[in-house]
Amino acid sequence: MCGQRPLGVQQDRRAAAGRRALRAVRGRTQSYRPGHHRGITKRVDRLEGRGPVARTVAEADSRGRLVTLTAEGVALADELIVVHLDNRRRLLAGLDGNEQADHARLLERLALTLPPGEG
Repeated sequence: MCGQRPLGVQQDRRAAAGRRALRAVRGRTQSYRPGHHRGITKRVDRLEGRGPVARTVAEADSRGRLVTLTAEGVALADELIVVHLDNRRRLLAGLDGNEQADHARLLERLALTLPPGEG
């Protein structure tokens, strides 16, 4: 266990990383063209109807739409990140510190194989 952080500290760092990632996407918009990705359009329609996202016309290309999280969407994302982190803790509880470190290392290695923006 020499040189390793206690499990609680590792989890706190991961939770903080998740919160930083969430803060990074708040206020960002994603442009898409209706009909271009039918599955996405239907999902955004449903989300917009429920309130977590808002859609506006893109200034640069009126065919595109900008999708942003509403205040309700941010609150929902905050709740979901907590649920996700709790679920991850539960799933990893059966691994010791070394196994968890191996798991994290392998996931990071796999993430490096993804195209830019998907990791």
